[in-house]
Amino acid sequence: MEIKTDSFVLRAWRGSDADQVFDACQDPAIQRWTRVPVPYLREHAVGFVTGAASGQFGIFDHDGLLLGSIGVVDHDVEARVAEIGYWVAPGGRGRGVTTEALKLVCRWAFDTLRVQRLLWRARIGNLPSQLVAERAGFVMEGVQREALIERDGEPVDGMVGALLPADLARMEEHGFPTVDGRRTRVFSSPPPVLVEGPVTLRAPELRDADDMLVACVDPEILRWTSMPLGYTREMAESFVGFTARQWQRGTAAIFAVCGPDDRWAGNMDLRISAADPTLGEVGFMTAPWARGQGHCTAALRAVSRWGFEELGLVRIEWNAFVGNDGSRRVAEKAGFVVEGTQRGRLRHRGEPVDSWIGAKLATDPH
Repeated sequence: MEIKTDSFVLRAWRGSDADQVFDACQDPAIQRWTRVPVPYLREHAVGFVTGAASGQFGIFDHDGLLLGSIGVVDHDVEARVAEIGYWVAPGGRGRGVTTEALKLVCRWAFDTLRVQRLLWRARIGNLPSQLVAERAGFVMEGVQREALIERDGEPVDGMVGALLPADLARMEEHGFPTVDGRRTRVFSSPPPVLVEGPVTLRAPELRDADDMLVACVDPEILRWTSMPLGYTREMAESFVGFTARQWQRGTAAIFAVCGPDDRWAGNMDLRISAADPTLGEVGFMTAPWARGQGHCTAALRAVSRWGFEELGLVRIEWNAFVGNDGSRRVAEKAGFVVEGTQRGRLRHRGEPVDSWIGAKLATDPH
């Protein structure tokens, strides 16, 4: 098969493509997110292009420059299921080429291979690959625990999505989805450092664990949050790893709030709704020694502005147990409008409790 579009050519591999494949697979991103051999030798490239099966294609511009690789990497004929795999050379990124090529290969797989279900899988954190799949109409179906095997033989969690013939037909009739790429760009980079007056927001670190331990046994924090009873230093260290995984998955940004001395003074969380990527929710906690200094209010202003400007959020919600006046004061000072009381909305130590709900919109004055 060979297909020419206005911006690229999709064709079967040739032996003469080996040099370009060799150069592309030196790229750190390709080595990080795929299972190409490392170090990648020219003999690997020769074996790849000469041994490529039917259904595996190179993506080239009209001058013959390699832009990427795409194709069916697994095909169960009896189950009528196939898996799509792809990588993008540095020169092909950010041009929409891979998304268009993916649509063409999916149509080819449905029409020629007669598959009923096309799978996309990637390691947790490979948000650029997920963005391409979503823009081609794949529906994300969840996270599979230890579903993929790393180059060193270790199992890792993987994301899975799927495309059905009816999905593709509907997309071709009504148009493919426009998926905002800002979230991918943000979470594919290291967590930022936000500064608001004397307050700095940064990624939590292991050196914060001792302060976290002291704060998380504070009676006020235990009263107004769902912090586990009997909190230990091991829990604090585990939390640091948890924040890194949430960032990698693109589901939440969890910051350590620090004063001028860079000492941990609390946490500020911004979680992204799984159902609506324009909706966020904040949660925060202030250490006993940092209360009354305005640190939390400044941090909430900073993270809200960052969420609106960098992630494209439209609405950020705040929830707190009814009676948590300290949290309410922080939210209102940061520009959140309390919208009402929800009966039995949250749970505390296993019991339903009433909660306040408030929100700040991207259109509200900052």
